[in-house]
Amino acid sequence: MRLVLVRHGDAFAGFSGVIGGPLGCAGLTDLGRRQAEALRDHLAATGRVRADVLLASTIPRAVETAEIIAPGLGLEVHGRHPDLCEIGTGEADGLEWAEYANRYGTFDMEAEPDRVFAPEGESWNGFHARVGSMLARVAVEHADQTVVAVCHAGVVMASLRVLLGVPLTGSPTRIQPSNTGLTEWEHDPERDRWTLHGFNEAVHLLTLDRQATRLTRRLGAPPSGEGQEMADERFTVDSARRAAAEDDLDRWVAEFLASPGSDNVELGRLLADGRRWLGPVEVSIHELHRLAGPPGEPVLCAVDDDWWRDDVEDLAEKVEDGWEPPPLVVTYQDGRLVLEDGNHRVEGLRRAGDQEAWAVIGVLGDDDLEAVTARVARGH
Repeated sequence: MRLVLVRHGDAFAGFSGVIGGPLGCAGLTDLGRRQAEALRDHLAATGRVRADVLLASTIPRAVETAEIIAPGLGLEVHGRHPDLCEIGTGEADGLEWAEYANRYGTFDMEAEPDRVFAPEGESWNGFHARVGSMLARVAVEHADQTVVAVCHAGVVMASLRVLLGVPLTGSPTRIQPSNTGLTEWEHDPERDRWTLHGFNEAVHLLTLDRQATRLTRRLGAPPSGEGQEMADERFTVDSARRAAAEDDLDRWVAEFLASPGSDNVELGRLLADGRRWLGPVEVSIHELHRLAGPPGEPVLCAVDDDWWRDDVEDLAEKVEDGWEPPPLVVTYQDGRLVLEDGNHRVEGLRRAGDQEAWAVIGVLGDDDLEAVTARVARGH
C-alpha cells in the first residue's frame, strides 16, 4: 500500500492565540485555504496521486484542508481519525498560551519525553508510539490501496523518526514539512518494510510564491518574508501612531491581526475583550515573555537558531538595511509583557542586534494601565 501524508494548510493555530487542539483550533487562514486550493488544482491537473481513500485528523485545520483537496482526488473524506492528530494537548486545548505557561510552566518535550503536555494529554514518547501504531494499522486496513491522510507536521515528522529509526531525542537534525507538503511512503507487507519515496513535495506552492512576488513588486514592499506578507503598508509604526492619536488603536490592532502576514482574526477577537491599547512604545525585546526563543530568555519553549523559518534571516537582513517592522502586539498580564503576535519579527530584530522593538500594549483595568504607563515612563 501507499500512504501519502499531507500536512494541513497554514492555520491560526501556532505560537499565538490559543492552543489549537480539536476544540481550540480555528481552522485555516486565507493563506492556508489558498495553499489547499493550489494543491487541489495540482492534483486534478496532473493526476499525481491516484488515491483510493482520503482520511483526515479530527482537528479542524486538517479537516478543512482535506475537504478542499477532495475534489482534486475525485474523493470524499472517508473518515476522521484521532490517531492522525498532532500531539494530544489534553486539558490545555483551547487555553491561551500565556495561560498555559501560568498553569504548567516552561516545557521541553524532548528533554522530558515522558511528561505529558497537560493532564489528559500525551507525552513525547506516547505520541510517537501512537503514530507508530497508526502506521501499522493503516498498512493492514488498506492493503493494496493508496491512502491520502491529511494530518500535521508533528505526525509527518514522527513517521520519519519511527520508520527510519531516527532517535526520538537528541538528534542534531531538524525535519520541517511545509504546509500542504506531501510525504509519500510505501509498505511492503511481505517484508513488513516501509520505503520513503518522497518528503515534503510542494511544487504546487510555487504558483503562490510567484503571485506574492508580483504583489510585492507592485506595492514596493520588502522583497521577502514577513514584510512581504504585510506589503500594503497599512501597518507601520507611523500608522499606529495616527490610530492612537485618533483613539482608534483597538481598530488598528484588530485589522492588523486580520491582515495577510498575521492572518489571526481569532486572536483579534480574543484581545478585543475589554482591553485598552497604548502605544506604539519601545520595549526591550529581552523583557518580552515569548512563546519560543533562545535559552536564557523569558520564553515558554526554548529553541535553537535552526528552529525558525528561513525568512527570519531575511527579516534580520532587512532590519540591518533600515527596515522598520510593524509594531508587536503585546498584552500586560500579571506584571509581565506577553508577546501575542510578532515572534518571528522579534527574532529577526534580535539577530540584527537590536535590543528594543516598537509595540502596542493591551491592558485590562486601571491598575494595569497605571502600571504600564509608569513602566514606559521609566524606559523599561
